[in-house]
Amino acid sequence: MLDRSLDICGSGAPKPLISKLQQPIDFLKLPSLEKHELPRKVIEKYQKGFSTREIALQLDCSKSKVLRILKRNSVNTRPKGAIATFELHRRKGKACNKPFYGFCYMDGELTKHPVEFPILQLIHSKWQSQLSVYEIVCHLNKKGVKSRERKKWSWAVIRKIVNRFEQKTIMLHEGGKYELR
Repeated sequence: MLDRSLDICGSGAPKPLISKLQQPIDFLKLPSLEKHELPRKVIEKYQKGFSTREIALQLDCSKSKVLRILKRNSVNTRPKGAIATFELHRRKGKACNKPFYGFCYMDGELTKHPVEFPILQLIHSKWQSQLSVYEIVCHLNKKGVKSRERKKWSWAVIRKIVNRFEQKTIMLHEGGKYELR
């Protein structure tokens, strides 16, 4: 029987045991956290403000496992994504990314937009004079007044604005005063 480990190449050198295409694989055993340490680490990191995804990446476990640990230990979880962002902005004075038509954010405060607010007042006066949404759209487009996106007015946009007047979300008063609810 021939010893295959001593096969010789054409150049006379012994053939390598592993071909160039097959590289040896090393398995490293990473130090894992003890079972009783993982919940403590998860809770500490979550209370410091890390997200569940960040904790999962740092501790090399799944996001669902992080959530399970938090639930088992009766930790109140923060609201997800958009809700959390909304709460953050609300505390700063900014309620959403795009304010109602006619308003803008200045230093985190909701104020009248210098260009849009007079148009909002015009829409309000036409609505109070019992014009329909379609008639208001035609009037604005005939006058050449552009919307926020610098396009012609659409029925849907005016309908949303009028709905805010009807639901008293926005109340316009004489003299350029307004009330938001």
